[in-house]
Amino acid sequence: MLKIEESLSDDAIKISLNGLGSIVAALFGYKNFEELLNDKNFNNEALGNVEYVYYDDELAKRLEQIVLDEDSDNEDFSADLIFDHFEMLFEDVPFKLITGDNLAEECKDEFGRDSYNIFDGDGVSGAIAESDTLFDNIEGISIDHFNFENGFMLNNLQMQVVIIVRKKEFLAGV
Repeated sequence: MLKIEESLSDDAIKISLNGLGSIVAALFGYKNFEELLNDKNFNNEALGNVEYVYYDDELAKRLEQIVLDEDSDNEDFSADLIFDHFEMLFEDVPFKLITGDNLAEECKDEFGRDSYNIFDGDGVSGAIAESDTLFDNIEGISIDHFNFENGFMLNNLQMQVVIIVRKKEFLAGV
């Protein structure tokens, strides 16, 4: 909260403590600052595990409402200005401010870097063992849909898997 206040002050923007609390609450997806404070899971340890802070159009609406509620005499004070300060502040923290589309891409890239882990699950590895199938390559990973209601959910993660079927009898002679 202090960093936001300092950043806004650098642009000669003065904001109430209530307004600052509302900005922080909006950034992290809470209805208000009191809800954020009452959340036992919102703490330094949890923030230390955060890699991304997701935002959508709702953040812009909330920031616009905060600007209206503040009723500032400074004509430069706007939701866009607050968001610009978010972007500057996020340059100095270990997590990224990210849209849903970009978060989906990050998930796809992360999956692509270690895609063979999908074969480690009991159901998949058991089926592989029973069928004597070797999986040679995973490519063409795409995401058709995602949502963010109770956590970030990817729907219809699609990929092309190149399968090589080799029976034990065949491999025994090699």
